[in-house]
Amino acid sequence: MYEAFFTSLRDSGSAALILSGDRAEGTLINGVRARTLPPGRAQLIQPGRPVQVLQLFLNDGAVLAGTG
Repeated sequence: MYEAFFTSLRDSGSAALILSGDRAEGTLINGVRARTLPPGRAQLIQPGRPVQVLQLFLNDGAVLAGTG
């Protein structure tokens, strides 16, 4: 099930975020494996570009468009 998802994602050429995870799961996107990352970090995978580590945040006070 997961293999079909990752194959479709890779073939579409879209970007992906890989959050902290277990390397034993194997390669996920474009040969990149999950790895242990600090809280709030992720790997950004973009076709044709080097892997970047990003810092993410949650803004609890944000109001989404159309929600009031």
